[in-house]
Amino acid sequence: MAEDYADSHNLHRPRYGVGVSAAPPPIHEPATASASHHTDGTALVEILLSKGLVSPNRLRTAVKLARDWQVSLGEVLIAKGWIRPIDYYRTLAQRTGIPFADLERRPPDSSLLKPQDIRRYLSHRFIPLNQSKLLSAEPYAITTPRDVRNVILRLFADRLMRRATSHLKNHAPWLSADRTVTFCQLLVLAMCVVGISACLWLWPTTSGIALNVFLSTAFLSLILLRIVSLAMPLSSLNQHPTLRPIPNHELPIYTILVPLFRESRMLPHLSRALMRLDYPAAKLDIKFIFEEEDTTTLKAAKALRLPGNFEFLVAPKSFPQTKPKALNFALPFARGTYTVIYDAEDMPDPKQLRCALNAFRLGPTTLACVQARLNFYNARENWLSRQFAIEYAALFDLMLPTLDRLGLPLPLGGTSNHFRTDYLRRVLGWDPYNVTEDADLGIRFARLGYETQTIDSITYEEAASRLGPWLRQRSRWLKGWMQTYFVHMRNPIRLFRELGLKRFVGFQMLIGAMTMSALLHPIFLGLMIFGAINSVLTDTIDTWLGTTLFTLNGGVLLVGYVASILAGMRACHARGKGWLATHALFIPIYWLLISLGGYKALWQFITQPFYWEKTEHGVSDVFTRAAKLHF
Repeated sequence: MAEDYADSHNLHRPRYGVGVSAAPPPIHEPATASASHHTDGTALVEILLSKGLVSPNRLRTAVKLARDWQVSLGEVLIAKGWIRPIDYYRTLAQRTGIPFADLERRPPDSSLLKPQDIRRYLSHRFIPLNQSKLLSAEPYAITTPRDVRNVILRLFADRLMRRATSHLKNHAPWLSADRTVTFCQLLVLAMCVVGISACLWLWPTTSGIALNVFLSTAFLSLILLRIVSLAMPLSSLNQHPTLRPIPNHELPIYTILVPLFRESRMLPHLSRALMRLDYPAAKLDIKFIFEEEDTTTLKAAKALRLPGNFEFLVAPKSFPQTKPKALNFALPFARGTYTVIYDAEDMPDPKQLRCALNAFRLGPTTLACVQARLNFYNARENWLSRQFAIEYAALFDLMLPTLDRLGLPLPLGGTSNHFRTDYLRRVLGWDPYNVTEDADLGIRFARLGYETQTIDSITYEEAASRLGPWLRQRSRWLKGWMQTYFVHMRNPIRLFRELGLKRFVGFQMLIGAMTMSALLHPIFLGLMIFGAINSVLTDTIDTWLGTTLFTLNGGVLLVGYVASILAGMRACHARGKGWLATHALFIPIYWLLISLGGYKALWQFITQPFYWEKTEHGVSDVFTRAAKLHF
C-alpha cells in the first residue's frame, strides 16, 4: 500500500527550522537543532501507517493535496489536523536516524541564542542547540516548530513586547501617538483661542460670520466627497481586474493575525470561518494573539483542538494594552508573504485571500495594502444596527472606493486589511498608542510613498446593537482619529511635502473634517433651531448676523442631510439591501449619537488617550443563526 504514496511530490520536504529544515540554515553556531537529511517517502509512509497515526484514506487524500499544493506531506497532515505535529516529527526523526530534541524537557542553552537573530530563528524555525544535549554524534536534531516558537517566547517575550510598544516611537517619534499633543500644537491652539475670543469681543458680527463660515468647511468638504461618490458610476467604483485563477501551487504563505481579548464565546465561530477560507490549509499561517491575563480565552482555544496551522501567541502584560500592541508583538512571528487582520466576530468571504492576492499581483509594486469591504450580518436586529449598517455601506461601498479612484489616502478599516508583510515591517508596523491604528497606518503608508486600494470582497461583522457598546466603540474610533490628526499635523509643511497637494487636502477633508463634523453637528443644529424659534417668537430675525447664520447653517445642514441620505440609499441598493434604504431617512438622528460619541472621545482624548474601550462580541440576538451561515 505504501507504494501508492511513494511518488508523492516531495513527501516530507522540510523547510528551514528546528525539525523542519532541509539543510542547516546560515547561522554559525557550535551546534543547531534542525532536520537536515532527506528520507525515502515510501518508508516514512509505511511507518505512519504501521503506527496507526494516519488513516489510509486521509493519507491518500493528503498525498493528492501535497502534489496539488506542492508542499510536503507532513505540512498537509499537520495543517489539516490529521496528525499531531509531535507524532509526525518523532516519526521523521525515527526514519532519518536524527535524534529528536524535546525542548520542553531539555531546553537549549539560552546563551547560544542571540537577540539579534530572533527574526532568523522565527522565519527559519531553527535555533542553536547545545551539542552535548544531543542523543548521538549528529550535529543536528529534530523538534517541532511549536517547540521552537515556545523557546523564543520563553526567552525573548519581554524583549519582543518592548519592541512592540517602542519600535515606532524610538525610530520615528514624529509618527507616534505616545505624545497626545506637542507643546507647539498646544501653543498654536492657545493662540487660536485667545485670538478668536479677542476678535469676537471686538468685532462680534464680522468675526461670528467668519468663524461660522470657516467651521462650515468641515461639513462642506464631507458634503463634497459624498456628492462626488454619488456622481461616480457604480461600475467605476466596482471596477476591479477580473480575478485570474491562481493555481494552488503558486499561492504563497498567507499569515492571518487575530488579536483576541475576552472572546472565548466567539472562538468556535471564528475558527469555522477561517477554516472555510478557499486557500490551501498548509499555506495558511494563522495566529491567535492572547493577552497574558486572559486565561479564559486561551483555555477555550486550546479546548477546540484546532489544526496545526493555528498557532497561539500570548502577549505579556504591558502598557498600553491595545490591539495594535498585540499585532506588533505577533508581527515577528508572521511567516507569510502577505498578512491579513481579522477580528473575533468576522465572517470573511471564503475567496477573499485569493481576491486580495490577485489585486496585489495586478497592482503597482508600491501597493502595500488592500482593504476589503465590511458590513454586518445582524443589520435587521434593531434601529441602531440598521443605521450602523447604512453607515458602513456608505463608507465601504461608496466613500472608500471613491477615495481609491481619486488617489486619496485611505483610512483603513480595523479588519480585513491585507498587507505585503515586508512593506508592513518597513513602515514599522502599527502605532501601539493609537486606538484607531488602522486609519493612522493608512495615512502613514501614503506619507511614505505606498499605495492602498479597496477590493470588492466583503467581510461580515456583528454590529453593536446596544447603545452602551456602540457608544464605547464609536468614542474609541473618534478618539483614534483625533490622535491620527494631531500626530500627522505636528509638522504640516513636512506632511504637505510627503503627501502632495491633492492628498494633503484629502487628509484634511477626511480625517480632520470627519472628526470636526461630529463635534460641530449639534452646535450647527442648535443654532438653526434657536434661530427658527426666535424668528417665530419675534416674527423676525432681528439682526443681520442672525439672518446670515440661520441661512448658512440651515443650508449646510440641509444639503448635508440630503447628501448623506442619498449616499446611504444608493449604497444599500448597490449592496442588494434595498429594504434598508428607507431607513436612511433617520440619518440626522443617528448623527446626534455620533456627536455624543465625539464629545466622549474628546474628553477621553484629554484624560485617557491610550485607553482601549473593549467592544463585546457575540451579544446579538441573531449571532447563533448568523454564525451558521456561509457567506
